[in-house]
Amino acid sequence: MRKKRKLIPVEMWQLEKVESWLTEQGQNGLQLEKFNGLFATFLQSEPQQVEYRMIVMPKKDTQPTNTEELALEGWEFVASREFYHIFRSQKADATSEIEPDLTKQAQALTGILKQARNQFFINLGMVVLGIIVSALLMFKAVNPIEHFVEGQSMGIFVMIFSSSCLTVNYLRDYLGITRMKRQLSQGIALDYRAYWQVASLKKLMWHVGYVAVIFIGFAVLVKQVYAYNFLDLPLDTTDIPVLRLHMIEPQERLAELAQSEEEDWYNWLITNRTLVAPVQYETREQVSILQENEAAYTPTLTFKVTECIVPSLASALYDELAGSYYVEGEARSVAAFDQVFVEQLHDDHVRLLTLQGKQVQYVDYEGEADLETILQALENL
Repeated sequence: MRKKRKLIPVEMWQLEKVESWLTEQGQNGLQLEKFNGLFATFLQSEPQQVEYRMIVMPKKDTQPTNTEELALEGWEFVASREFYHIFRSQKADATSEIEPDLTKQAQALTGILKQARNQFFINLGMVVLGIIVSALLMFKAVNPIEHFVEGQSMGIFVMIFSSSCLTVNYLRDYLGITRMKRQLSQGIALDYRAYWQVASLKKLMWHVGYVAVIFIGFAVLVKQVYAYNFLDLPLDTTDIPVLRLHMIEPQERLAELAQSEEEDWYNWLITNRTLVAPVQYETREQVSILQENEAAYTPTLTFKVTECIVPSLASALYDELAGSYYVEGEARSVAAFDQVFVEQLHDDHVRLLTLQGKQVQYVDYEGEADLETILQALENL
């Protein structure tokens, strides 16, 4: 016989809908052979008028003890998985009960109810754990907004969101099983011709949505990992908005600019890109400028630029950096920028922070260039 595999369109705990669907498949010439949590395998045959019923056991992977008695009554055992055991009969009709005692049917749902509850609390615990870790990053970390902008918290947010989806799913299962158990306890039998198509559409939409969320989340994480690059600082950076020493050093100092051949200065460029800050560059540059009859002059420049997707996030980042790095600095009024913060550490060492729209710039410079020259170079980027 030819076999056909189909996606089970409803949740397994929706007993009446699973039984209605299997009965409909039998009428279409598909007789169940086996099943798992997602798929059912059918043998193709002539259409038959059969009824399918499920016995749910209170404990996982335990078999019904009355299989032989049921066989004498015309109920053929078909397949089992975990709590669920499926039988079929050509003698039964839409009102036939494989277990006539509805109270026993209700009590048998204890196992799947407990499983749904445990899964709910496990995923809820993951959500709570993620929130706690995020809160610790926000309130205990030195610069939580900077961590967020740079994407260091993205993995936690993906975990929280995916676990939240699963938490809602298992809560829905728990409430559905609880309603079904209450119905059976009240002596109301299941409808073995239940309309399963609506439940099927809901399951499809839910699962497609969840898979899409997980896929997008991990795609963002993977893309973010590959977006982070640590490179040697190239000589030509005209295509990226970074500040270089040759833009600010006095011209007389540039006359004999040379890179030391005896020492590696570890000049580097970091590029990064996240959802909330698609433009991020950071450089560290140090050079040796040799002058006749003078000691080597070695200016050093660290520069970082972050462009956020909204000005409010850039403003929050600016305030955080100003509060954490610039203890003895002061705000300056510069027409080209929304805000400027300057800290003069020594005569030849200055740090400054600028905010303009969605962009934050950070400069840590040691050398002879004056502040006005640095600000003018930043304005021109």
